[in-house]
Amino acid sequence: MESSLDLSVIIPHFDCPDLLYRLLSTIPPHPGVEVIVVDDNSEKKPDPSSLSRFPHVVYYENTSGKKGAGTCRNIGLEHAKGRWVIFADADDIFLPGFYSIVAKYFTAEEEVIFFVPTSRYSDSGELGFRHEADAGILLRYLKERDHKSELLVRYYIAAPWSKLIRRDFIEMHGLRFDEVLASNDVMFATKLGYHMKRFQVSPETIYCVMLRHGSLVMRKSREVIEARIDTHIRYVQFLKSYLPGKDARYVFLSRAFKRSLGLLNAARRIGVTYFLSTWFRFIRSGVPIVSWRLITPSFVWEKITKTLPNMKRESRFYTGR
Repeated sequence: MESSLDLSVIIPHFDCPDLLYRLLSTIPPHPGVEVIVVDDNSEKKPDPSSLSRFPHVVYYENTSGKKGAGTCRNIGLEHAKGRWVIFADADDIFLPGFYSIVAKYFTAEEEVIFFVPTSRYSDSGELGFRHEADAGILLRYLKERDHKSELLVRYYIAAPWSKLIRRDFIEMHGLRFDEVLASNDVMFATKLGYHMKRFQVSPETIYCVMLRHGSLVMRKSREVIEARIDTHIRYVQFLKSYLPGKDARYVFLSRAFKRSLGLLNAARRIGVTYFLSTWFRFIRSGVPIVSWRLITPSFVWEKITKTLPNMKRESRFYTGR
């Protein structure tokens, strides 16, 4: 029997109950919506009396023995009943009017609806940087709608938020998040992009990433970087296995090459030995580090004027610096 619920909002939570309440307050109660919060063994757990202010919230504990946002998202998927699923991080917010925007797509035939995200700093309210790459890709697709821009929509956008996904599509293809310390969403998004036949990009914005110190993307431990390196290798190997060579090379040049440099820079900050071991590991695994285009003068100039200033930002994503 088809579910009477239109939407399941899945939220992993760890040690930020006040921010969780802020997020929940941006999700209007509606009989067709369930909000699933999965706590990841927090020391600062949500207070039951505070959660009671949000009657549309269903609360679960992660008792699997495996920590991480990926595990919590998978638990949320096991309990979800909505025809559509949208993911959110506990320290972010939905923007005013988000429900009326997504509700327009509840009868859509597409499997995935992408929305252009934004980001802001919690302390100052200033515009952040976390949304820039994804927003740029989606806006480029809306403008050009060619094969290359579609490849980037399918294989560049890793973040789980700001996209509406049919739950039966998730279940049909057995899509689940990696239960790892970091980058749990990369392979979920990559397989989602590979399997989806029908998708739509909306120019509207429903979600804001809130930047703050102490969140996972700002952590710089060796364990976090190692998890990102492992996932990056699997990502590259998936593209090599399932995409035509020309498409794979384009995605490598657009995304994997840049991410390889960012991870190598993060490894360098840990130490020379770790940097060299990561370098040789990438080579053995076939991960692109150097492209033949680097020897052309036009590409060298392009990298000097555009890419190199962004490498500091890319490495900051992995190291928190």
